[in-house]
Parts: sequence; structure tokens; C-alpha cells
Amino acid sequence: MKETIFNRPVLTKAWDEINLKEPCFFDTVNTYAKKDHIDGMKDGPIGWEDETMTIEDCGDCIEDDVCTVILSKGKDKALVVLERTLPKILIHGKKRIEIDWAEYAQEGCWSIREKLEGYRLEAIVINPKVKTLEGFGVLKKIIKQALAKKDLINGGTNEPADPTDRNDQGSPEEEGFGPGSDPSDNHSCE
Repeated sequence: MKETIFNRPVLTKAWDEINLKEPCFFDTVNTYAKKDHIDGMKDGPIGWEDETMTIEDCGDCIEDDVCTVILSKGKDKALVVLERTLPKILIHGKKRIEIDWAEYAQEGCWSIREKLEGYRLEAIVINPKVKTLEGFGVLKKIIKQALAKKDLINGGTNEPADPTDRNDQGSPEEEGFGPGSDPSDNHSCE
């Protein structure tokens, strides 16, 4: 899975203008016309959808990618994680926020933006590497929180691996989120 970074000013401006009346969604799979991307760019990661979205549709728009959104408000950062195998959309920052996929399917990106009033979009990173997130100033504590369940930080438990889970395991040298990760575990990593 290739890391892709979107951090152009036109995308930040478009994020500020998202509203509930015109639902838009993260999409790393489909190709739309420029006019159907919120930033007017052909490769934009957020597009408007005319039809009603289901939870399954939202997952299909991401497929096996991990979509992260870096938002900031002054010195505060928030990391939004969308990954289809997660039970909810997760926002890590000053406080942890969870958004139900059903709410996202109904409201689109507005469901995220409304919970982080005053936060501006800094970047959208598809399949991020830890170094990339750190480069955008995301605090190590937030990254650890998001990666906790993947056991990249604590090394896992002493229990033997379940053979049925082996397909979901990332390679040890992999630095990033991947299929089967579940950063919803909020145990302390410090």
C-alpha cells in the first residue's frame, strides 16, 4: 500500500466549507470528475456523493487503505483514522472521540468536522508512515495511541499467535497502519 499525501491549501479551504447539506466522503478508490472533488483536483481524496451512502459503501470507498486526517487548532493536533475494519472512526487528540460509521454514512465528512470545531485541515495521508505523521507535528503520544492495538509499541502479549489472524499481521519492518489494525484500544503506551 503506497503512502499518498494531500496537503494543498485549496483542500484546507474546501474542508473549512464542508457542510451538512452537501455530504462528501473520503474516497481512495474511485475516480471522479474534478467538479466532484471538494478541492476541484482530479486526484482529491474527498468527493461529493449524490446518492445515499451505506456503511458498506463507505468501507468500499476506502477498501484496504488507511485514511488519516491531520487537523490542527493552534498548537493542538488531532489525528482522524478511517479504516474499514475498525468498528468506528477514531479521532485521537486532546480527547479521544469515536464516530459511528452509520453517522458518517449519513453526514459524511461533516460528522468529523462538527466535532472538531475550529480545527483546520493540515493534511490527509493515505497509508501513513509514522515518520510522515511525526513530520506533520503529530505528537508521539497521539501516534502511540492510534497504533496501540497493532502492538508496534509494546510488542504484544506473551500469548501465542492465533493462526487465523496471521493474514492480518503486518511485517515487523512496516511503519504504518495496515489492514487488521485496531487503534481503538486506548490502553496507555507510556
